[in-house]
Amino acid sequence: MVATNGFHRMRIKEEKKLFLVDIMAAMNTEVWAIQMRANARGSDGLAEVNQLDMENILVPLLDDVKRKELKPFVEQLYSAKASFGNAVQSLLIKERGSVFDIEARPTHSALV
Repeated sequence: MVATNGFHRMRIKEEKKLFLVDIMAAMNTEVWAIQMRANARGSDGLAEVNQLDMENILVPLLDDVKRKELKPFVEQLYSAKASFGNAVQSLLIKERGSVFDIEARPTHSALV
């Protein structure tokens, strides 16, 4: 059995960091998904996009207003200050007394 999250780690080149917001915005759109499906090679479930094909992916550039609006979110994610776990914890702090508001185990080895 092969398990995968379906994603190869990518790093943005230092000289291209200006476009980090643009690439992250694009990766959350159907424009990105269509291009990934069109360039995917291999069998269902194990398809991949070749590195050479990645060089041909088009990323629409945002205008300055949109880039400025999205930049704070990207900076939080990039600096690892934001995560889904952090968002859930913030929600739980606001929702004291909810079904999720239970006392933590005394140690990591305590059985449930």
